[in-house]
Amino acid sequence: MPSSPPSSPRDIILHRRSQVFAKRPRNIDIQLGEIAINYDKDDTSLYLKDNENKIRKVGGIFYSDTAPDPTLSVGGYQDLSHGELWVERVDPPNSSSTQAEDALLHVWNKYINSGSGGWVEIGEFKYALVEKYLDQFKDATDGSDYIHTDRNQLKINNKSALRGYATSIPSEDETDSTKANTLVINDGHNFATGVLLNANNFVIDSSDIDITADNIAINSDTSYSFQTDAVAGSSESVFTYNDHGLFNGEEIFVEQYLNDGVTLGGVPQGNYVIAEASLNTFKLYNGTSNVLSTGNVRIKYSPKLILDQNFNITQSGSFIVKGLEDIPDTSQIEENRWDIYRNTLNGNVRVYSRADNKISEVGSSSVTTNIKNGSGGTIPALTPVYFMGFDPIKKMAIVGVAEASTSSKMNAIGITNAEILAGGYGVATVFGELSETDTSGIDGEFTGADDSGRVLFVKNNGGLTFAPIQASDGIRQPIGILFKEDGTNGHIFVNHPDINKEALLQEGYIWAGVTGDNAVAHRLNTNNFNRYIADDGELEIRLSDEIKFGAYEFLWDEDSESKIQSNVSTTTQAENTFPTTFTVVDTFSTTYRSAKFFVQVSHEGFGFTSNYQITELLAIHDGTNVDIIDYGTASSPGERMGDFSAEVVGSNVEIYFSRYEAFPKEITIKVVRTAVLS
Repeated sequence: MPSSPPSSPRDIILHRRSQVFAKRPRNIDIQLGEIAINYDKDDTSLYLKDNENKIRKVGGIFYSDTAPDPTLSVGGYQDLSHGELWVERVDPPNSSSTQAEDALLHVWNKYINSGSGGWVEIGEFKYALVEKYLDQFKDATDGSDYIHTDRNQLKINNKSALRGYATSIPSEDETDSTKANTLVINDGHNFATGVLLNANNFVIDSSDIDITADNIAINSDTSYSFQTDAVAGSSESVFTYNDHGLFNGEEIFVEQYLNDGVTLGGVPQGNYVIAEASLNTFKLYNGTSNVLSTGNVRIKYSPKLILDQNFNITQSGSFIVKGLEDIPDTSQIEENRWDIYRNTLNGNVRVYSRADNKISEVGSSSVTTNIKNGSGGTIPALTPVYFMGFDPIKKMAIVGVAEASTSSKMNAIGITNAEILAGGYGVATVFGELSETDTSGIDGEFTGADDSGRVLFVKNNGGLTFAPIQASDGIRQPIGILFKEDGTNGHIFVNHPDINKEALLQEGYIWAGVTGDNAVAHRLNTNNFNRYIADDGELEIRLSDEIKFGAYEFLWDEDSESKIQSNVSTTTQAENTFPTTFTVVDTFSTTYRSAKFFVQVSHEGFGFTSNYQITELLAIHDGTNVDIIDYGTASSPGERMGDFSAEVVGSNVEIYFSRYEAFPKEITIKVVRTAVLS
């Protein structure tokens, strides 16, 4: 209570009160509707008692860097009030703040934390005004690190980070209709250094991607590293690492240390370019010269794709290319476009283009030259042409139709890819494949047969032929090899490297390899070999009907039904076989009337004396009975070991052997038969 009387003449109403810091009235100190006041300068507060007999703080906000604590006064109420406010002082404030200190607003919620209560920060995670650097009501400056909004854009450091344009322009604030309904990142290039996007997986889902830049670099996020195995050289170093997979011109990064993380690498850390690379070695170029290294280096390599205003670089070690067994057709490549395919049969990669609705291969499969038609008439496709002169304006050769019978129009320099009108311009293939063309119906073709693989020659009066001109009638020039005969997709290899080795063979000659693997024509012995047309129409070489060599002759009686059959067979008879056992040693069809046999019988082994027998037999049958005659037998060193017999069994004649006694060990019987057709 005050120690002195009031000086004011007015009535004074005094409530229960205290000036002790943090002291609150107890629920027994005041009645319902009664007010208690704490007038401490740091905790000025107003208190009531609610109908739950709880003390409630209803006035005064506690301002401090620590939360109010009623337990600091042991004689007062010990709990915080539900809804009580606390302003937390923040000192020092943020560096960009213009105030001496900042503050956060909290309210006490007695229900949270399982009923034990707790302070709730007002606006945290929800309202911009409580975030230190996000203020939509305040314009930032470059360097203030504020985020704020400005109509249709979000700004960071007062630079446009994200901007969205209305569906319809002009709108209230926009006039550029090309930006309608678009979302722009870094509008106006406000962030001049660039925009960085860091993500483990970046997906663009769009029907159209349009990139405008002087330089685009796409790098692999995962790099490859290796340490070289060896280094050599006195003026510039050659590094060795087996199957390193690097190519000339690729950019790599040399790390400071080797694999152990301690030993310095042989060259300064930094970017270098691969030079003079082989399968297992390479050099490093620093922009001025190939470097000299003091030791091994550790290299980090990241595949990349660079699209530059002046050049393109693909720096990667592995590609997947569309697979196609044959060349593409016009349905697979658009007009005036090109595409890359991998041949699924041999793995070769080819580039094809389409122009004038015609597919042609771009690359190294052929060497072509631009030409001007100086013949005065149209030059058809697939026509050998000769050099007439040079056009100094167009800087190309002037050509005419090559004719084998006219020496002044020879030799041909190539074959036209397509028709060329008089005075017009076109292309001739000088070397390599000429494809996608009609190679059927060429002069001199085999009727009903595939001519692929045959040599093509310049024709007498122009064009291609399989039948070359005779040397006495003109110039015989082979010009290509037909790779594929087809009405639309034919292939010719122009001026094949081995074309001059090919020549027409005379009747009765064949090609055969000799020393050095050169193909040389050899004449067949027509006494033994002849050319025949097989049942399927193909030409083939067969043995002659009558063959003579040395003292032997195989003769024919000119009867097409006469045939001789020869056969060799081997049979064994088990040891100790009884004499009454008949073993089949040969069988021949009853379509053969008679036969002559040479039969060799052998009985050999350990523990007894070996014995051998040779017997000559003649046999003839009438379809039912067989007459067999043993007209000569010799044996050594002992006696003959058995006899032979025969009978007709079904449609076969069977020859039997039976031994005289049950010899130990098995007997081997070898039969050579010559049979004559019935």
